[in-house]
Amino acid sequence: MRRRSFLVASVGALAFAAGRHANATPRPNILWLISEDISPDIGCYGNSLVQTPNLDRLAAQGTRYDAAFASCPVCSPARSAFMTGMYQTSIGVHNHRSHRDDNYRLPEPVKVITSYFRDAGYFVTNGRGTDWERGGKTDWNFTPDEKPFDGTDWRQRKAGQPFLAQYNFSLTHRDFK
Repeated sequence: MRRRSFLVASVGALAFAAGRHANATPRPNILWLISEDISPDIGCYGNSLVQTPNLDRLAAQGTRYDAAFASCPVCSPARSAFMTGMYQTSIGVHNHRSHRDDNYRLPEPVKVITSYFRDAGYFVTNGRGTDWERGGKTDWNFTPDEKPFDGTDWRQRKAGQPFLAQYNFSLTHRDFK
């Protein structure tokens, strides 16, 4: 199954299950942590020299992906890929900051993943590290057709509404002075 098909099917199944079983098990809240220039050389992935107790605890209580890889080693095309589920070359966003100021739009029917979650009833946020009041990175190589996020903090949602909270950490980003 292609990655895009998988993403659409997964979110579609989630939306179907949410509508059909609204009074059953609540939908899970999703915390999506994005850390730049980092490798899996952390405790929860088996590195005993690196001490990451908080990440280890999150990984033990949630879902840890053992076979997820960036499809591009450069940040803005990589963000463009994980926000759409598409390879950079298939949607014309493969160069670093290639469409930063030209209002480039995604080809039909490509949408950002947060659109699918919003359609499923989720409140979607994008925050910057531990500064919940500032928005996280949206440095993609395209301009989305709709507002990609509802806010910067999951606590802004309606009572009982599930959330997808994306937080961008730049502490690991290398400084090239």
